[in-house]
Amino acid sequence: MGKLLGYEGETLRQFIKEEQSKEREARAEERRIEKERLQEERGKLELSARIEKERVDLEREKEREKLGVSARIEKEGVKLKREKEREKLELSARIEKEKIQEEREILELNAHI
Repeated sequence: MGKLLGYEGETLRQFIKEEQSKEREARAEERRIEKERLQEERGKLELSARIEKERVDLEREKEREKLGVSARIEKEGVKLKREKEREKLELSARIEKEKIQEEREILELNAHI
């Protein structure tokens, strides 16, 4: 290209060096731009990964809380069932005791008659 412009000798060599230097600078700029693009992309991917991890952690925490609530509800249900069973047994025992007391009183009345 330098010869087409009419350069010869040292002027041509200088022109060639300047052109090569411009091309190196252009390639270096392209590499710098590509490096920045890749760094930005990596940053976006890292941010996306952190957001996804936090979302998964929140879901796990919600699930643990849900399981905890379910366990407490089940535990409370078992506790209420046991309490009702105990009350039923106490009522049954009281009724049986009253029956025995009534039979005793009847026997005492019959013994006096």
